[in-house]
Amino acid sequence: MKTYPLLEENLKSLRLATFLKDYNKVAEEETRLNHSYQEYLSILAEKEVLKRQENATHNRIKQAHFPAIKTLDIFDFSYSPSIKKREILEMMEGKFVENREDVIFVGPCGTGKTHLAIAIGVNACHLGYKVFFTTTASLINTLLEAKKEYRLNRKWESFSKISLIILDELGYIPFDKEGTDLLFQFVSQRYEQASLIITTN
Repeated sequence: MKTYPLLEENLKSLRLATFLKDYNKVAEEETRLNHSYQEYLSILAEKEVLKRQENATHNRIKQAHFPAIKTLDIFDFSYSPSIKKREILEMMEGKFVENREDVIFVGPCGTGKTHLAIAIGVNACHLGYKVFFTTTASLINTLLEAKKEYRLNRKWESFSKISLIILDELGYIPFDKEGTDLLFQFVSQRYEQASLIITTN
């Protein structure tokens, strides 16, 4: 298979990794099909875009810090009949994130609240939204540490850039007044500005 060192060097400089990997293979196929140069370039450009979208989704999921990857197709709705599948499917469309609305899952342990929250969060990553998962205890510890180090404003700013934050296990552990005040401030700052999913008993 013939290679083109100058082309490959330019593709590396432009960081077109998928273009670089596939240009020869696609060229052979498009030549066999007697397609035009424009069609050849269109296919390579589409491959590059799709790969970048895939990488971006992977990075969003990684940065969300999910404790595990959960999806809706493995959730047993028959185990929790009070959960309406139609409503969950609507949430999976991401409209509530677009509209900066909040979701609260309430119920005892073992009813799938965290599973559903993560599944919706993972899907939001696929839709292009920035997501972050945290337990309530971990969030409060993070805020207390930031306050102690005089960087609380910077932490508020970083949270404001996240479209959807999943706050797990609200109410499971009691907190002192300072922690409770910071939690209230966190929720207040996100109200109608960005979305929250809260799980609680």
